[in-house]
Amino acid sequence: MTQTPSPEPSDRLDRIERNLEVLTGQVSQLTQDVDKLRTDLAAESKKWDDRFFQLSRDTLNFSRNVIVTAGIVAVLVPALREAIVALVETFKSQ
Repeated sequence: MTQTPSPEPSDRLDRIERNLEVLTGQVSQLTQDVDKLRTDLAAESKKWDDRFFQLSRDTLNFSRNVIVTAGIVAVLVPALREAIVALVETFKSQ
């Protein structure tokens, strides 16, 4: 049976310390990346919120215009029909 010599405790601690420094750097970089992505996402979300609310306002204005136009047509068409009939009768009698 052959036993492999175990590394010196100081070598092992040095290696653990180096790995810990590398991992700390990676965690720090990931934290910065997440913060940047969060900021970008917040800005993008605000932009799309503004677009959505503008679309809602535009749709409301369009709907209001259609309803008003339909109301005006519903009221004026019978009145115009009677006016045209009266006008035609006036021309026929002359």
